[in-house]
Formats: sequence, C-alpha cells, structure tokens
Amino acid sequence: MLPRGFFEQSERGGLSAVEPRQMPDAQAMREVAMLENLSWIVEREGTRGRVFLYAHIGHLQKHVHRSEVVKFLDGFVPFGVYAQSVFGADYV
Repeated sequence: MLPRGFFEQSERGGLSAVEPRQMPDAQAMREVAMLENLSWIVEREGTRGRVFLYAHIGHLQKHVHRSEVVKFLDGFVPFGVYAQSVFGADYV
C-alpha cells in the first residue's frame, strides 16, 4: 500500500512534492513489485530459456544503497538484493 496521499502529492508537483518520509516505503514497494514480476516470468518460462532484465543499475545492484547526499536513499534495499536472495547464483 502506498503512503496516504502519495499520488495526490506527486500530481501537484512531481516526486519533489512527496514528503521525504514517504519515499522509502514507496520505493520499497516498487522493488518488491519488480521481484514479483520477475518471479512470475521465471515461473511461466520454466527451464525454456533465460530472462534479460533492463533497469537502472540502482535497482539491479546486489547491495544496500548508501548515500550521504540523498538521505532518503541511504539504507535503501534495491530489487537486486531481493532477486539475489530468491534466485541465488542464477541472478547475475
């Protein structure tokens, strides 16, 4: 579930209008949704082939994000961390 008022705030002024405290929850939900999509694709395809992901490196990385500049991203857990935990060595 997105933080209360998330869409209304972003419609008024883009992501800069969203309260900083809401960003970690919204971002985490996005990363988990990406993992759910990948899991569905892998389950559907089975052993017939490989899956190629196209995304920003910030989502694909396999470590927790650290940033002193963008405070709301410090400690952010990207999709790649989740994918690594689910798919292990198959996530390259």
